[in-house]
Amino acid sequence: MSVQRDSWTELASREADGLLVSLFWSSEGDGVKVAVADMRLRTRWEFAVAPDCALDAFHHPFLYAGPDVRVALPSRGEEVAV
Repeated sequence: MSVQRDSWTELASREADGLLVSLFWSSEGDGVKVAVADMRLRTRWEFAVAPDCALDAFHHPFLYAGPDVRVALPSRGEEVAV
């Protein structure tokens, strides 16, 4: 999938349990960012990552997110590790 948004190109996206995670790259400055949308809370946040960590951040965005990020609890009764 390759969607152009301003100077950012979407490289990949995935959705699971109400969370939409997208990986973007910018040809201007060669930047990389991950965007996460919580469809249940109707919130969205994004953060820049180093290019060599891009794929890892895409698969594990909460390891790279700041402490102020809040998302809804899983809806399927899944256990959450703390």
